[in-house]
Amino acid sequence: MDIENLQQQRESTAGSGLTILLSIFKPSQTALLVLTGMLGYFIASRGRVTSTLPLVSFALLLAVSGTTGLNMFFDRDIDSLMFRTEDRALPSEQMSPNTAFVISVVLVIPGVLLAARINLLCGLSVFAGFITDLFLYTVLLKRRTLFSVSVGGIAGGMPALAGYVAYSGRLDGLSLSLVLIIVLWSMAHIWLISSYYVEDYEMAAVPMLPVIVGVKKGVITSSVIVLLINVVVLGIYLTGYYTIRPFLASLLLSVPSLYFAFRYLRTNRRGYIKKAYMFLSPYLGLMMILMVLFHVLGY
Repeated sequence: MDIENLQQQRESTAGSGLTILLSIFKPSQTALLVLTGMLGYFIASRGRVTSTLPLVSFALLLAVSGTTGLNMFFDRDIDSLMFRTEDRALPSEQMSPNTAFVISVVLVIPGVLLAARINLLCGLSVFAGFITDLFLYTVLLKRRTLFSVSVGGIAGGMPALAGYVAYSGRLDGLSLSLVLIIVLWSMAHIWLISSYYVEDYEMAAVPMLPVIVGVKKGVITSSVIVLLINVVVLGIYLTGYYTIRPFLASLLLSVPSLYFAFRYLRTNRRGYIKKAYMFLSPYLGLMMILMVLFHVLGY
C-alpha cells in the first residue's frame, strides 16, 4: 500500500511539474498566436494546404513558446506584485528562473531557424516578433511608457505575417492590414483589461493607459480603437481584397464589446468593462477564420 501511494505521489508530482513547465509558455496565448499564423497562411493561400503549413506552425510554436517563457522570466518581479499574476510559476517560486530562461532560449533558436528555412521573409518575421516583444516591449518600454502596448501589438502581429509570407513569399497590402488589425486589437484588448484591473497595474507601477489618464478615458480610447479596426477592415474591401462581407462581420463582432463599454460609461459599473474585454477576446480569431472562409467561398 505504501509503495502504491508513493508511486501515485510521484506521478502526481510529475504531472504537476509538467503543468508548471507548460504554464510559463501561457498555452492559451501561445495557441492564439500560432493560430493567427496558420490563419495568415490560409488567408494568403485562399484555403489551400501545402507542406509549408506544418513547418511554419511548428516554427511558430517553438518561437512563440520560447519568447513567452523569456517574457515571464523578465516580468517575474512585477508579476509578484499583481493579484492577477502572483500565482504564476516564477513569482510563486514553483520553478527556477534560470531553468525557465534556458528552456525558453532552447525553444526560440530552432523556431527562428526553421522559419528562415521556409523563406527569408518568414524568418525575418519570426525574428522580428522575438526581438520586438522581448527587448523593445518587455525590457525597454513596458515599464516606461503607455505606448509600449503598441510595440507589443506589432510583435503580436508577426506570427500572422510569418504565416502569410510563408505561403506568398511577399508583402502586400492585405498582409500589412492583418498586422494593423492585430496591433489595434491588442491595444484595445489590453487597455480594457488594465482598465478593469487598474489597481493591480498601479501597484506594480506599470504605466498602462488607464493608470495614466484614468479608467473612463482608457475605456473610451479602447472603444475608439475598436472602431478603427472596422475602418481597416473597410479599407480591405475598398482596395479590392475582399467583398463587403468581412466588414459587415467585423461590425457584428464588435458590437457587444462596444455596447458594454458604453454601458460602463453610462453607469460606472466596473463589471461592464470585464464583459467588454471578454467579448472582444474572440474577435481576432473569429475574424481571421471568417476571412479564410470568405476567400474559400469566393466572398
